[in-house]
Amino acid sequence: MSRHLDDRYLWIGFGIFFVAAAYGIRYAITDIVQLTQLEPFEIAAKTVTESPEDCTSTLSASPLPVD
Repeated sequence: MSRHLDDRYLWIGFGIFFVAAAYGIRYAITDIVQLTQLEPFEIAAKTVTESPEDCTSTLSASPLPVD
C-alpha cells in the first residue's frame, strides 16, 4: 500500500516555497538596484589665480631659445 499525503500538506509546502521565493526575489532586486546606483560625480572647480596675461608673460620670459 502506498503512502498518501493529504493535499493540504502539499499546498502548505507550495505556499512556504513561494513565500521564500518571493522574499529571495525581492532581496535580489533590491541588492541589484543598490549595486547599480550611480552617485553623481562632481568635479571640483579650479579657481583661476592668474589672469591669462600672466601666463603668456612667463612663457615669453622663458630661458629656452626660440627659433
